[in-house]
Amino acid sequence: MPIKVKGFLTFQPLLGGSGEIVLDLDRPTVGEVLAELARRFGPGFDERFFDPKRTEPQARNLILINGRHLRLFPAGLETKLQDNDLLALFPPVAGG
Repeated sequence: MPIKVKGFLTFQPLLGGSGEIVLDLDRPTVGEVLAELARRFGPGFDERFFDPKRTEPQARNLILINGRHLRLFPAGLETKLQDNDLLALFPPVAGG
């Protein structure tokens, strides 16, 4: 089942330059998709996205599923994705 992943701002080059990738995985969780991205794109993605002391994404990174923040999903990283879902990844953004 296709899952679209889109990286924004500084995460765009981490996903092969285009900032967008389609993964064909069988009913993956958010965590499984992130692990697959780390496997495919190596240390560059891993170091920028994951907390070095844990195997979880850095808390300051924003993860959206079809435009909704991951924290709105009770299962968190264990949330199952559906066919054609969009997983959007944003780095920390500050403004003033």
